[in-house]
Amino acid sequence: MSGRGEVDRSKLDDLRKFLEEKIEELRREIEFYELILSLIEGRYAATRPRPEMESLVVRDSSGSVIATLSYSKNKLRINPNISIRMSNHVFNTFLLRFLEEKKSRSRTINNYEIQTDRSGYVTEISIEGNIDEVLLTELQAAMRFIADKLREK
Repeated sequence: MSGRGEVDRSKLDDLRKFLEEKIEELRREIEFYELILSLIEGRYAATRPRPEMESLVVRDSSGSVIATLSYSKNKLRINPNISIRMSNHVFNTFLLRFLEEKKSRSRTINNYEIQTDRSGYVTEISIEGNIDEVLLTELQAAMRFIADKLREK
């Protein structure tokens, strides 16, 4: 009978982990919506002066660091801490499409450059343009999405 208890306990542990991850995901989503709402209401208009460059650590749902964003008012560098091949389908169809769309439609991004190592892994993404809180939030979400998709494979 202990075998059945272990299976049940394992299922409960899996369910607990799923619920904890879902709660964290929903918290991030609420923070995103609150930021958008504050932007709409103009409460964020009185932004604090930024130092030359600020840094932001992006974590996945398990808390692992997946990227570092270093940014100023008009420049942004993304340094992935996960292995992303330049030829990766998710990277190409999601992040590159997102950057191109921001560049052509919203004009938030003036230019971007992707640097890779000799093996074709992305080492840095440099972006020039209007680096605001919305773009930072979108890029964090994009990096989390890519990390999740890479983990699924």
